[in-house]
Amino acid sequence: MIRGKYTYEGTLLVPKLIELIDLSTKSLLVEVGGRYQFFLKFGSSTIEKGTTAIKTKQKLLQHLREKEKTLVKSLGPSLASWGLRLDYLYFCYKGLGLSTDPFDVNCPFKSRCRLSSERGGPCDGKLFWSEKYGRRRFYPKSYPLRRLRLGSGGLVVYDEKFPLFFINFAAYEKKRVESRWYAVEIGTWFINARPTVRIFFDAEIGYAIPTSVMEISFQREWLSDTIREILRREKEVRRSIALKFILYKALGRTLDYKRLSKTVQALMSKESELSKEYTDYVQSQHIDDELVEFAKRVLLHSIEHNLTQYILEKFAGVDMSFVLTKYYHRYSDRIILAENAKNGRIGIVDTIVRTVRENGFHAFIYYFTDWLSKYLTLHHNNFEKVTLLRTKEAERTLNQAINRLQKGSSREQEIAKKIEKVCKKVEEFKKGLEESNIELDITLARTVLLAGEIVSESDVEEIGDYFDDILEKYGFKLCLDGCNGCVRLERYCGEGVQQILTTSRMLLHKFSENLKDSIMRGLTKRSNELGKYIEPILFNAKKNLDVLCPYISPTYANKLVELASKGVKVRVITWMPKKEDKEYGFQKESLKILKENLGLKNLSARVEDKPEIKLIHDKTYIVDNIVLTGSFNLTESAFYGNFERAEIKLYPETIATEKAQFEELWKKATDLSKYEIS
Repeated sequence: MIRGKYTYEGTLLVPKLIELIDLSTKSLLVEVGGRYQFFLKFGSSTIEKGTTAIKTKQKLLQHLREKEKTLVKSLGPSLASWGLRLDYLYFCYKGLGLSTDPFDVNCPFKSRCRLSSERGGPCDGKLFWSEKYGRRRFYPKSYPLRRLRLGSGGLVVYDEKFPLFFINFAAYEKKRVESRWYAVEIGTWFINARPTVRIFFDAEIGYAIPTSVMEISFQREWLSDTIREILRREKEVRRSIALKFILYKALGRTLDYKRLSKTVQALMSKESELSKEYTDYVQSQHIDDELVEFAKRVLLHSIEHNLTQYILEKFAGVDMSFVLTKYYHRYSDRIILAENAKNGRIGIVDTIVRTVRENGFHAFIYYFTDWLSKYLTLHHNNFEKVTLLRTKEAERTLNQAINRLQKGSSREQEIAKKIEKVCKKVEEFKKGLEESNIELDITLARTVLLAGEIVSESDVEEIGDYFDDILEKYGFKLCLDGCNGCVRLERYCGEGVQQILTTSRMLLHKFSENLKDSIMRGLTKRSNELGKYIEPILFNAKKNLDVLCPYISPTYANKLVELASKGVKVRVITWMPKKEDKEYGFQKESLKILKENLGLKNLSARVEDKPEIKLIHDKTYIVDNIVLTGSFNLTESAFYGNFERAEIKLYPETIATEKAQFEELWKKATDLSKYEIS
């Protein structure tokens, strides 16, 4: 346990002194007020009373061993089997309290709890306390809920725009980042209690650091249109997102199991408004803005998790504790990754910047989507195989168990009947889902069945682990559309249990495949104002610009010279008009401008003058690691008059081929300095 002193910096509570408390000799009681009363007891008051005079660790261990010997007498054989462990908890079935004290066979909070008989309630300290049922286990999940806030300022160290500005990349140094914990969420495994307990802090706890930050932002209209098209085209994705959306709206901020069960059962009733809404989404290709906005949030959240995993795996070699991540979806569509170190001393962002600078942001996106597509495909295929195998294995196991139990004692025969009874209920539930075009994974199915009392807890307790076999027999999958193995995080996600509804493997997979395919095929733009889209690519070259085109106007010749003067290596292959070609005066003027500036370190120009080539028709522009081809020359009429076409090539293998072909042409062309221009 940790406690300490703190100070306030604005609205942020900043720890200044941290004290570690040994719970083997201390006992702490915490009462959380507010709308829901909640009690926490850490350590053991019984052990603390017996160890106040003990000064050495050796004597403490001796005392604990002696206590261990008398546990059966103190606790009974079922609870004594766990020993003196402080990580196996007693809990209140109404979700009002937890205790790590193994000697708390009765509720230690009964004098203060609103349900206590001492205060006119129904509980005598045993009725809702887990010891009565021989249970003392830990909650499976605990989530610290954290917000990440970015301050203004910081030094921009690099930025690059994806062609046509669909996606942008930026990196900062010494940007103020605030990591704020605002609550802790404890998820329960049992049904009768509130499934999640969220304890909100009076003040947000955390720290602020200047650190290195990378940001990937998406053009909002493009992202919404892309998602809308995926939802319109992919019925399975649309079905999954529509179900998550309806459940999310119904459940609010916490994943209340009983409300979840009621919502699913309402969806299975064809006359309900929820069912009509769901059916309309699934069957109709009309996708409203509300669904698209929710899907966008789901996509950005899923990208955040997997982009972080990709960066840590491929570039950093560290775990999640070294980074802080966040996604934005309300007023901007972007993903943030910040180094969890003052002044960004880990070097993760520096490594990403070097990679992007060297290969281009589009190449970074390509390799990420390629990794992601393979990773999600493998995950899906593996889990489909596992589901198929476990379905067959579960059916075999159940048949064998029923046959064996039916030949046994009356008690065993009763268990066999319970298994068959639960099988029938689960089968009916599965058929109802299929008729309503709903698919649930095994976790949600189990929760709905129990919380909705379709299957009773007492039946499940008697048949034990056979319940999971029954669910698997009827085809409930381990991972349907997102699990801790693909898009959800076990830890480090500020959305806690809720992320089961705000992540989607299906949507992320389709989006990544679309983006990867766009990079491999390239982008096409047709316009009579092509310059608005192409000039920002051409004249924002950072290292190299290679030009192959027949016609260049003086305006653009000067722009090439200006770019070379800024340190960009510019190479030009063009056409030399003959003396008698009076109509090409603009080309001759451009050649004069280029020739006069050949003294610049970074400017070179050559002419294709082979007799068999009367005129170059090829138009190719290699901008760092992007290739532009199409119908356009470097002239005003091409950029702001004629209806022209541009192909933007981004695939790394295509880029390598285009660069090799340019090098061959460059070797064969003649240096412009050897020509007299008249």
